[in-house]
Amino acid sequence: MWIIFVCIFIWLSRNDEDGILRTLKDTHQSNLDDIERQELEKHS
Repeated sequence: MWIIFVCIFIWLSRNDEDGILRTLKDTHQSNLDDIERQELEKHS
């Protein structure tokens, strides 16, 4: 039941610029940037 509630909440707030989906995307992009930076440092 909670999983359904969370999914509906995310779906309804998908167009909210400051919503949880935006926060998750920003966090994911930040993680990708960190991985890329670490790869560059490892090869230097």
